[in-house]
Amino acid sequence: MAISMILMVLVMAPVLRSFELTRRAQAMVDAQDSARIAIEQISREIGESMDVLDYTADPIKLPVYDPNGSGLPDDIYWLPLPYGKIDLIMPKMIAHCNSPDHDDDVPRDFERGDEAMPMCPSGDNSTDVDIRPKLPIEQGNTVVRYFLGLKYNSPHVSDGPPHPGWQSPYGKNVPAEEGNPVVLYRIEFDPNDKSIFSDDPSEAAGQLMDVLRDPKFFYEVNCPKANGGNWSATDGKELWKHWAQKARALGLAKYQDLVAGLNPGGNGIFTALEPTVTFRYAKVDKETFAGVDYGNTLSEFPNAVPTVFRSKFGYWTPNSTAGITQPYGIYVYRYAHVNNDPNGPIDTGNTIVYYTSIGGGNDLVINKSMGGAAPTQVFNISEYMENGFVDYDNMPANTDVGFCFDYGNGLLNFNRGVVNFALNVKPLELDADGIRKINQTFLAQLDVNRNPLPRMYRLPAVAWLSQATIVPGSEVVTGPDMTPGAVAGTPVRYERVPFNLGDAELNQYRIDYRTGDIFFSRIPSQDLPEIGQLTIDYKIQFNKDDDVVQGDYQTKAMINIHLGIRIYDPDSGQPHMVELNNSVKLRNAYR
Repeated sequence: MAISMILMVLVMAPVLRSFELTRRAQAMVDAQDSARIAIEQISREIGESMDVLDYTADPIKLPVYDPNGSGLPDDIYWLPLPYGKIDLIMPKMIAHCNSPDHDDDVPRDFERGDEAMPMCPSGDNSTDVDIRPKLPIEQGNTVVRYFLGLKYNSPHVSDGPPHPGWQSPYGKNVPAEEGNPVVLYRIEFDPNDKSIFSDDPSEAAGQLMDVLRDPKFFYEVNCPKANGGNWSATDGKELWKHWAQKARALGLAKYQDLVAGLNPGGNGIFTALEPTVTFRYAKVDKETFAGVDYGNTLSEFPNAVPTVFRSKFGYWTPNSTAGITQPYGIYVYRYAHVNNDPNGPIDTGNTIVYYTSIGGGNDLVINKSMGGAAPTQVFNISEYMENGFVDYDNMPANTDVGFCFDYGNGLLNFNRGVVNFALNVKPLELDADGIRKINQTFLAQLDVNRNPLPRMYRLPAVAWLSQATIVPGSEVVTGPDMTPGAVAGTPVRYERVPFNLGDAELNQYRIDYRTGDIFFSRIPSQDLPEIGQLTIDYKIQFNKDDDVVQGDYQTKAMINIHLGIRIYDPDSGQPHMVELNNSVKLRNAYR
């Protein structure tokens, strides 16, 4: 008998072992298939989306089971899951009927509504329908959210596993019904859906982003208001139930866990969680920006220094530091000059570096560094944005750099991904006395020289800031009409005459962009009318033709997906890991 048992073990052991290896192989195949399908779907929807909401500073939080707890709510504690959630704003979609029996009097395109695949409203009620973006493309109200959450998201013991909170299936012989792993979910919703957010439209509109940022949205009983109290779902159900009903798990939830915990004490208490599925914005370091050329718009100034430098990707995600929003870093490299003389020869062995940082008062500033000298602040971007112009009267005369970014309504806008060196200055406004001085200066030299220089005025920003030049084509000159007759003296925009193609005449001017000198007629009888006002609006720039502009930035135009599927073997408890990576560009981000 003993010999028979020994023989039975010897025969059956390899068979059982082969079954175990087969199950492990099947688990690996399942993990690979699950990862491929998931990353294909996620990549496609990211590419089709029009915007991505930034939750870098607001990671979702995961309830973790505390084996040493004394009962709810002490049985759980919360840990963040960085980069574990992404919201995609999708384009507006319409339905298109392909049926050959479609009624000719009814348009084939119709509103999709809330149904995934609606029937055609024409007489045949066809189901041969495609869902396609509305053209021209426009942003819709649909949000697709991918996020990591518990398999059982109930905060109540009676609704889920023996204990709420994360319990990894890691360990030997863990039944599928026990434990509470983290899985990847997809949900499609309207931000105005009051079943998962709020039953108060007026308050929801004002606090929508706060609600979308809620780090515990998947486990909320009620949604907390910023000013106290709670929002409840319209049907009175707890909010977590609605999320659980609408969300769908991607891949295989059985034996799957998409986080790894750090448990330094070995006592079951985790200090940090690392998700194996992450959605990160692409980070670009030291990219050299391309200058946008003027082309042939100013034929008399073909070598104009570009004022706009564009990065490869726009849609920058600002870096929030000390309460201010800023790009990660913009750098301008310039050759120094011998003896620091800006008009002297270039010192190729010495480079000046200008770079952005946060200065006093949380202002975004530009610093200058050269050689081993300590860096000095040379331009305040925040102050320029607040004023809307360069306050040159209060700037050092040797200021040699200044730039800004796109902004509107006083707010930085990094969507275009550009650095702009064209800076607004206070418009020059000359009243009748100021115009008279121009004429008098011209007449005074006419007394001693019958071939005088034209009537001239030097723009004050360039006169004071020795390193600044006028941005070619930026000036707008408005003054009293010089044409004799009834219209004389009425405001009119003057016409620019190319600098090398003759003198200005009535209602015309010439301008030297390097020196800031603006010239009017040299004909003695063509005085500027000494009534009304002469206004000159213009921009200045400090950058040179040999400057190199580089930047560090993070962009929402490119999303890096890391998909690590961990499926645990039910016998050994060991994880089978499949990792896939993809970088996806938002094709509709700039539309």
